[in-house]
Amino acid sequence: MIKANNTVLKNLSAEHQMALLELLREAQDPSCIPLLEELYKSKSKKVRDEVVYVADKIYDDPRADDFILHIALHDKNIRNRGLAVFSLGLRDKKYVKPLSKLALDKNQPAFIRDNAADALGDQFEFSKNPLRASGIKVLEKCLEDSNADVRWTACFSLGKLKSRSSVAALRKLAKTDKGKSQYGSVAKQAECAANFIVGKSDILDERDLTGTNE
Repeated sequence: MIKANNTVLKNLSAEHQMALLELLREAQDPSCIPLLEELYKSKSKKVRDEVVYVADKIYDDPRADDFILHIALHDKNIRNRGLAVFSLGLRDKKYVKPLSKLALDKNQPAFIRDNAADALGDQFEFSKNPLRASGIKVLEKCLEDSNADVRWTACFSLGKLKSRSSVAALRKLAKTDKGKSQYGSVAKQAECAANFIVGKSDILDERDLTGTNE
């Protein structure tokens, strides 16, 4: 492991910091998190952005998870925040609460709410998380979001989780939502998710019905 030395890192050029990050990306070593935290303080935006992508590849380590949470909440680059938010969906179950808060916070950009709704679906898909019921309620509230992307993703996540308690809300949305997200029709995705949940169809993503977003 390359140990963090604040003075040395501070004096490295952005070019050398990027070269170091290339090595860390290949290593994917949790012990490198302190070093990434120091590089995240770089004056170079390019370096800070690269730190996020390197940290995103490190899993099964509490320090890495908490670093990703910090990025999700505080990074000034919305794309970095979005990547970190999505990454939290594949991390410890304790991140369900901050993800739920982000998904429902109307002061957050729609891009962040959208990624949070997606991450909540990932959190519960393969685990028996005790917060599953509350997470589903959050996703059901996301069906009422003013942004079509968030509503579409909430439909997809509920379908992925095969939430039978959400079928009625999805059916209602399928009949009333006129929104068009960047992914496709919200109404079509709601209908597709409802049919998937009840076993009427084996297709979850409405885009697979046509092969296009149009």
